Amino acid sequence: MNNKRYRIVSDGTPRGTKIYEPDGREVDMNWITKVEWSVDAGGIGVARLTFINVEVDMVGGEAEQSDPLTATGE
Repeated sequence: MNNKRYRIVSDGTPRGTKIYEPDGREVDMNWITKVEWSVDAGGIGVARLTFINVEVDMVGGEAEQSDPLTATGE
């Protein structure tokens, strides 16, 4: 789990929303297209930030495909 704590400060408008990195630096909002915040029934808060033009370097592996007729759901 990532325990970095980003800070979101907002007046409820896009222009009045600021996001800060864990070190206090302000995130460039020109790269963010959406900010979502929710709290589930268990009291866990979740923030989702949608970035555009994100550079990635990914490595994937082949997963085994299970037979839906014999899957146990475990």
